[in-house]
Amino acid sequence: MSEGKSWPMVNTGAKNPVKKESFEERMNDATEFWQALRDYNKEREDFLEQAKEVSDKLEIRLIKQGMRGLFANRIFNKGEIVLMLKGNYFPKPSRTSIQVGKDKHVESYEGGLINHHCNPNTNVVIIPDVEPAIVVAKKIIFKGDEITFDYETTEVEMAKPFKCECHGNWIQGKNYRFQE
Repeated sequence: MSEGKSWPMVNTGAKNPVKKESFEERMNDATEFWQALRDYNKEREDFLEQAKEVSDKLEIRLIKQGMRGLFANRIFNKGEIVLMLKGNYFPKPSRTSIQVGKDKHVESYEGGLINHHCNPNTNVVIIPDVEPAIVVAKKIIFKGDEITFDYETTEVEMAKPFKCECHGNWIQGKNYRFQE
């Protein structure tokens, strides 16, 4: 409904009368809505296509319904930087943030796609007073391997604890490690 349009009113006896729209006006509004939804979905698909290949080094893949991961597009040698965790910082953890200091959690798009593993192929390295934190290969990572790290090496307390798929352990954060 654009400004400046006058609408016929229906007196329902209520304090605020209901606007009466013609069938054509309702159809125009519905058509505009569906066109906007199609445009949004097209933009979203284009963005996801571009985001699939994060760089020449990494790629986002669907692992299973509702779960994505970050995968190597090339070989990484032990000690090589895989990713720099750039993003916004927050005082509290989220499901996808990575803790990089006391009350400091980075929300990095690529970092949020690195899944947990109890025997990971990377470590998150935090250098005091230096931003961003970095993800470093702790062993050779081959092209096609999923990039993983042990969430309990960085997170004091997980925002959403879960049972890991690698060993069935509860992943709750450093404060809870070895308390099972």
